[in-house]
Amino acid sequence: MTLAQVRYYLDKLKTLRGLIIGETIIDQYHYGTAIGKAKDAVVVLRQTREEKHQGGILNLANHLRDFCKKIDVLTNQVSQPPIIKSRFVDIDSGRKLLETYIGDDLRLTTSERQRIKGSLVKMLSQYDFIICVDYGHGLLDDRLARLMVKKSPFLGVNAQANAGNFGYHTIARYSGADYICINEIEARLEMRDRLSPLRKVLQRLVDRVSGKTIAITRRHQGCLVYHQGQLFNFPGVKTPVVDTIGSGDAFLAFSAPLLKIGAPLELTMAVGNCAGALAVGIAGNRSAISPKQLLDFISKKFDNFL
Repeated sequence: MTLAQVRYYLDKLKTLRGLIIGETIIDQYHYGTAIGKAKDAVVVLRQTREEKHQGGILNLANHLRDFCKKIDVLTNQVSQPPIIKSRFVDIDSGRKLLETYIGDDLRLTTSERQRIKGSLVKMLSQYDFIICVDYGHGLLDDRLARLMVKKSPFLGVNAQANAGNFGYHTIARYSGADYICINEIEARLEMRDRLSPLRKVLQRLVDRVSGKTIAITRRHQGCLVYHQGQLFNFPGVKTPVVDTIGSGDAFLAFSAPLLKIGAPLELTMAVGNCAGALAVGIAGNRSAISPKQLLDFISKKFDNFL
């Protein structure tokens, strides 16, 4: 792998049209200073500022818009109640004190699901690659998952485990996808295996989900990948962590289209790991990763991957 190759394949992304599917989430950050405890032992935060970020699949779309020819989204409608996740953060330490969810999971009617299915049938063939991030908040069901696996020209997918769905959400509904990307906790939860070596977990996962390529991300430790019948371990990049929100999404956003165009696996995972490392340096989804930012970062960290 060379830097010239990295530039070449990132440049090739400019020919691609991508569709991102999944829930839109509004991420709110309430920053303030902890001023003590109330008489009932509740931490009191004096709020100094508030931010709202485009989260969920909008985060992936924002990352890719400057890299690809066209990026569209299929997500929950404006008429449906928004999914809002609020974090209360101590501004001095950057530590999250509390997270709240506002809004219930989406309760779609049969006719609404039929409209989504109709839209998918029309749209899937119009794009070069599809990325689905299923946050488990009710937009997607088994039938839509099977449709995406069957009809997508290339499908990269993540089924996220989070506080709202922990233990009830599964990547198995996307069995047969071209590319499955989950983190270590999600992989172990899927296989109900807390202690086995990760290689064994991945080998069992391959049998369960039949993905052509499966990546298990491990933050700064890199990723373990199944590809073409073999297991590969790729190094990560250790950087100061501001916020881990969105790092897995960034990894998937860049690695999926690179796999689609046939970039070497080592290069694909190196770019994904660098995107994830950049994302942990951003509070929430405050800003997207730019082409210059990604290339400059890869250049600085290139020795990590040799």
